Amino acid sequence: GRGTQIRGDIKSKARDIVPYYYGIQQLLDEPDGKRKIRELIEKLLNANTFIYSVRSCSSPPLVP
Repeated sequence: GRGTQIRGDIKSKARDIVPYYYGIQQLLDEPDGKRKIRELIEKLLNANTFIYSVRSCSSPPLVP
């Protein structure tokens, strides 16, 4: 149905955005980058945090 199509569209768009949002592109240039990427992805998948933006207490609010 329409919901399935929308979910598919969101997943396709997220695949392009997620590496930049979590700094994966920058990690590729680091000496131990592949290990760090693997650990980051494992952490994101285990905690489902790839769905939500994880913010620290010191982060400014999203809406002023």
